[in-house]
Amino acid sequence: MLNNQNAITEQETALQNNMEAEPVYINCREVMRITGLSRGKAYELIRQCNKELAAAGKFIRRGMVNRHYLNKKL
Repeated sequence: MLNNQNAITEQETALQNNMEAEPVYINCREVMRITGLSRGKAYELIRQCNKELAAAGKFIRRGMVNRHYLNKKL
């Protein structure tokens, strides 16, 4: 039982460290870095993604995009 509890704790710690390393929402600069787009095109992509997410009833943040959704879209 103790080994199982230690394994869960290690998994939770790894998950927390990963979440701290990669924020869920990324800004225009990060989109520019990932895609190589210009600033204006990066904002267009953010707006397009957020419009699709809002239509699906998901939470959005203006000027930022969900990293996971952007990765799926690319």
